[in-house]
Amino acid sequence: MTPPRLAVLAITAALALACRTAEPRALVRVDAPPAEPGAPADAQALRVERAVRSVADEERLVCLEGGGAVLLTCSPADVGSRSVQVRLTVQRAGSGIEVIGDAPFAHPGDPDVCRLASRLVRAVDAELGVPSARVHPGSGCPMPAEAR
Repeated sequence: MTPPRLAVLAITAALALACRTAEPRALVRVDAPPAEPGAPADAQALRVERAVRSVADEERLVCLEGGGAVLLTCSPADVGSRSVQVRLTVQRAGSGIEVIGDAPFAHPGDPDVCRLASRLVRAVDAELGVPSARVHPGSGCPMPAEAR
């Protein structure tokens, strides 16, 4: 290959790497309290799903039931105006549940993504009735002082 062609290939590869979708980041971690005696085993997971659906509705995301470890996936219904272009995935993670946000046009700590994470925390905590959700430290979002 000629040097100019190699340079073009190198630039193209660098741009593709810079523009590719980042790995999904955990936005919110939920460690729900145990379900009440006699309640279905997945009662808390259903409440978390309901909370995520309420925020997804505000963002005009369409949610589909998952399978296995993935409980729910919410994707943009259109490419219209919304606070952040994101796909949310609710999945089991160890003893809790994580809400993963895949925001391809955002960087870690993006203010819109962090506001979305805060809304998810408030919605989950309201649905469960106790503080159980927290912004995941790996999201790059600042953690509230009381959570540190």
